[in-house]
Amino acid sequence: MDDTPGHVIHAWFLWLLLLISLSKGIRVVDGPITGVVGSPVIINCLLLDTNEEIRQITWQKEINREYKNFYIFTPPDRERILLDFGKKFKRIGNKFNNASLLLSDPDLSDEGNYKCIFTIFPSGPFERVIQVTIFVRPSVTVTVDTDANTEGCESNVAICTAANGKPEPLVSWSDAPSASKSTENTTSQINGTFTVRSVLRTVATRKINDHEVFCVVKQPLIDTNISVPFRLNVTYAPVVKVLIVDQKPNEVIADCEADANPPASHYTWRKDNERILETTNIQTEGSRMIIKEPTPSINGFYFCEAVNSKGSGVASLYFYFTSRSYSGMLASGIILLMLAMTTVFALAWYKIKQRSERNDADESGMSNEGRGEDEES
Repeated sequence: MDDTPGHVIHAWFLWLLLLISLSKGIRVVDGPITGVVGSPVIINCLLLDTNEEIRQITWQKEINREYKNFYIFTPPDRERILLDFGKKFKRIGNKFNNASLLLSDPDLSDEGNYKCIFTIFPSGPFERVIQVTIFVRPSVTVTVDTDANTEGCESNVAICTAANGKPEPLVSWSDAPSASKSTENTTSQINGTFTVRSVLRTVATRKINDHEVFCVVKQPLIDTNISVPFRLNVTYAPVVKVLIVDQKPNEVIADCEADANPPASHYTWRKDNERILETTNIQTEGSRMIIKEPTPSINGFYFCEAVNSKGSGVASLYFYFTSRSYSGMLASGIILLMLAMTTVFALAWYKIKQRSERNDADESGMSNEGRGEDEES
């Protein structure tokens, strides 16, 4: 009886047991890979614990639920790129058992499942599925609706948008004005990213105008920490004061200082509530009024009105000038003469009084001597 088929089956069984025993120590080392858009990513794949001949390394990516080859390496140095997608990768393994790839400039389309396959002889193919996750740092902008930030109104003084981030960005504010509050709103996109919009709200005042705040955006998973400065912009009508900025014997310059946002666009000067008509003595140049050769005739209250798109503000200053003419000098001379005459009269009166007192004393002495002689006789 011919038992050849039995011998063949037995031989194949022994061969299978041999392959199983040989392959027990063979393993492909990999791990979940994470990367960030714009930063290089290495997808590791190593074959360990075998001395068998490596015939081929194959990389596949799952596309529409089907794994497709995009890179094949055949020792000693033959490479084949099978898809345009494969042009993004470069093998960086310096040994045949290292199939690791470098992805220089990843984007969200590179996320997904990859398969690393080693074909070795005689054990056959060994493969491992590697999950690649790509994260995205958001773009951060801070804006404001200037029309809403009028003094005295509760307003959205700053709006921070962290757009298209993955994982979801965490948005907060630093150095915000006291009593301010923020609200956040998150929307998700079909590509797996998130956009977070944070609104900083408070009562708008002149005090917080130009105050610097910071929008802080974090993604702890990928160590994102972005801080964007922003200066608050509060609009208000002019607050005005009039100052003397330069004073000389023959010229005085006054300035109408207006604290306003937006800046004052127009200035009007008035004297005693009547608009000033420019003369050789008084001239106005925007916020400044120039008085030349001042005399008492121009004394009075001067008003400055500053105007911007939010309203107007008024301030005043009283100007008083003394005469510098001959009449003024004459008046000063008369006063000095009167003081001198008063001094002369006071001295004369003092001398006359002293003389009168001396005469009275002499007369009193003579009277006493006469009375004594009569008593002796």
